[in-house]
Amino acid sequence: MALLTGCAGLAGRNTAVRPLAERLKAQYPDLAEGRFAIIADFEQPEQMAIVHASGSADSSAALDLTGGIPATGGRCLRVRLAAPQDALVFSNPSEAGSEEWVLKRDWREYDLLLANVYSPQSNVELELTLAAGIPARRDSRQAGEAPGRAPVVSAVSPMLLAAGWNLLRLDLTEAGEKLAMDDVRALRLTLPKIAAPLDLRIDDVILVSNRKDLFGNSSATGGELYIQQRGRRWNIGAGGRFELGFSQGQIVAWYDLAGDPNRLRNLVGGGALGPMPIVLPDSPDGDFRGVQQFVDLGQTVVARQRVLEMSPVRVMLESDWRFVPVGSVPTPEAPYHRWTYCIYPSGHMYVGLECTTKTAQWSAGEMGVALTTLDVPETEVYVHSTAQLDDPDDLRQTSFAAISPGGAERPGLLFVPSDGRVAPQVTAIHNAAERQLYVIASGGQVQAPVQEWDFLVSVWPPGNTGPQQRVQRALAYAGAPPIEMAIGTLVTDHPGDPDHDGFDERTGCFVIAPDENRARVYVHARTRPLDAPVFCVTGIQGRQPAVYVDQAILDSRRMTFDSDGNLVFQVPGTLAQRHLVEVYLRPPAANAAGKPPASEPQP
Repeated sequence: MALLTGCAGLAGRNTAVRPLAERLKAQYPDLAEGRFAIIADFEQPEQMAIVHASGSADSSAALDLTGGIPATGGRCLRVRLAAPQDALVFSNPSEAGSEEWVLKRDWREYDLLLANVYSPQSNVELELTLAAGIPARRDSRQAGEAPGRAPVVSAVSPMLLAAGWNLLRLDLTEAGEKLAMDDVRALRLTLPKIAAPLDLRIDDVILVSNRKDLFGNSSATGGELYIQQRGRRWNIGAGGRFELGFSQGQIVAWYDLAGDPNRLRNLVGGGALGPMPIVLPDSPDGDFRGVQQFVDLGQTVVARQRVLEMSPVRVMLESDWRFVPVGSVPTPEAPYHRWTYCIYPSGHMYVGLECTTKTAQWSAGEMGVALTTLDVPETEVYVHSTAQLDDPDDLRQTSFAAISPGGAERPGLLFVPSDGRVAPQVTAIHNAAERQLYVIASGGQVQAPVQEWDFLVSVWPPGNTGPQQRVQRALAYAGAPPIEMAIGTLVTDHPGDPDHDGFDERTGCFVIAPDENRARVYVHARTRPLDAPVFCVTGIQGRQPAVYVDQAILDSRRMTFDSDGNLVFQVPGTLAQRHLVEVYLRPPAANAAGKPPASEPQP
């Protein structure tokens, strides 16, 4: 049931509430299944009590009886901003608010802020600023910090308006990383680059809670994969283990659900986890952060993210950024960054990254990739570069980094490039002021016009960054595959296998082809333990598979089919001995349920 809040007398006007709610839900799909609260839709004059224009004498805000969205009532707010310091402000005129209408202070149950803004021209830069208190300190280890709340602070979201109506969608989960969302004081709208007075129209400013599970159950705790939509963010995780929050195609949140089930500490900190392509600065003190490094590719970025696969075995997500001139629509030829994320319930995530490095007007120079995590006093960091003479031969060709933001007993992050030649040097940079840790992998020759990298980013289980485990896991990913084919063949020309060794670095799979109806594989794990290895079996051709591990049948819930109809399955647990994996294929008629599934719905 929709929740319309803000006016003390609203409950007495039920005849008006239901038609209004239905009109809003019909206009805005985000409202269809969730709760929402109206900050102001300007259909009632008393809503003007929380709105005013500030700044120069030419700024103004007035009710417009005819210029709004017709489908939701037709009224709106007409605003004139004449200078960069001018602002439209939503706030309560006093601590208690107005008797007619109040700005809701507690926004914790909402994930999105919607607002419709009409601009008479294109390429107008607008900033929405949310002001609230700082959350009470959740991490008591910060010496010298007093409990309670600091003065009001702000989170700013810049946006670019096109001519006509623009539906703005502000992700409140991102703002909640910095602000106390139960203590919202003001919402401000400004035009920071305005050169002449501009009239805007504002309609339907609404808070929305639209959390829903798109796949699996986000409340479960048994390690099952799920996808949850929360505002504009997708949360992908394994119940009771870990959760990764994706926004604009980037990982902006990482939670240890076993040790932090209430998600109180985002281990990414601020920004995005990565791996992000970077252009290395000419000087050691140069700034490598931010998309501004690629501004010569285009002044604006159009981001997209979509789910490629979702099953109990794995979730695959693809995102890309297209760099375009201001106001332009991206084309297939536009410069880009592209990521594919392949996430398993074991906590292993395999990331493929592609990046435009050269155009007719621009060349990247020396490049690398960066990971960003929260840097707190107990964080432990270990980096390993290639060509260290005291290493064994296979480790000498492997670079990686291990980050433990919560100590050895908590899950850490293991970052391993698939090929030490493309990122042989690893460096850790601590930014104490921002409490951020940057891990930079660089040093390989830049490919043109597109650079490709593949990485393992392991976010679980506990102890995965210990001295012995980090080496074992790094070699299991970047070293030679420790398997022997007794029946069938190892596939060495799979698209995600650039070194042609039978291991797909982009999806973390050993790729095998059966001999007629059978495959038999020995896994040698005595000297190199393998955590939950994954196999991809090609040439299924609609046949029903059965998988056995050491003569015990594998649960069918650990099996799926990829978009090409290949069988994908994961062996649970850590393999520390010699193990036998067998695959048997039967004709489709034996069991229709064994057929690969039809195309699955995309969030």
